[in-house]
Amino acid sequence: MDTALSEELDILISIYGDAVEIKNGPPVKVIMQIMPSTADDLSAKHVWVTISFEIPPEYPLKFPKVELAKTRGLNQNQENDLLKKIAGLFEDRIGAAMLFDAIDAVKEYLSDNNHPSLECSICLEVMTRDVAFVKTECFHYFHPWCLSDCLKAVRET
Repeated sequence: MDTALSEELDILISIYGDAVEIKNGPPVKVIMQIMPSTADDLSAKHVWVTISFEIPPEYPLKFPKVELAKTRGLNQNQENDLLKKIAGLFEDRIGAAMLFDAIDAVKEYLSDNNHPSLECSICLEVMTRDVAFVKTECFHYFHPWCLSDCLKAVRET
């Protein structure tokens, strides 16, 4: 691993601590779960991603390979938009350190889109910003009335 990449990874660790995982390769991988900026209010975090950056030996002259290893609350179109945003950022930063900026861009995207855009796990209708929802600890989403009806039906059986 070259000195510039080593320094960049040290900076990420100093900023994010245990939230960032570095797997020394080859290739080197940087893995991180990223949530929207809602301070420490976990109940207000409705979306998140676990992102993986696979760093090629030619980095930063060659882009990292990016994978959204796990997402919650985002639909496929949003995942694609997020990957396009990261790719555009990489193109703008070619030849320079880009991991922190990519992580920051993901956090900003999640903060701007901090509402589930998936289907209700019961009725399968898409959640919209103007409709209330219930989120479980494992980030499954339901309309309150769907969950209520389901729980009533379970109690009656």
